Amino acid sequence: MSAADEGGGTLARRAGIVGAGTLASRILGFARDAVIAAVFPAAATDLFFLVFTIPNALRMLLGEGAVSSAVVPVFAEIRTKEGEEPARVYFAKVGGALVLVLTLVSGLGVLGAPLLARLYATGYVDDPARFEETVTLTRVVFPYIFFMG
Repeated sequence: MSAADEGGGTLARRAGIVGAGTLASRILGFARDAVIAAVFPAAATDLFFLVFTIPNALRMLLGEGAVSSAVVPVFAEIRTKEGEEPARVYFAKVGGALVLVLTLVSGLGVLGAPLLARLYATGYVDDPARFEETVTLTRVVFPYIFFMG
């Protein structure tokens, strides 16, 4: 068997593993959603998913590689050109700035929960009890931004 044949088999096997993992993820996600729907009332899950929309959108915007794809190339360049210590200083500064920004965003989200609830949960504004639940849950969920950053 030639190296090209082995490489093709390896590629197909790896693609199969990724495909199987994706399929398993989809099945487990469906099972999770089915359990949530069976255990919790629709109003509670609607509220949770609504409230989680804001921090989750920020996580997708700021996280999931956006920051690292901006920081890592600069870090690598500094490390290559200037050495280990300047790279560590750069990383510490970026890390400190990130902690500061995440703290501010989380704090503003907690403090601004009533405004955010009015913007995102317009259907709950007319129901004071439901609106207050939305504000409270927004305050509980919003620090997720800090911990996921």
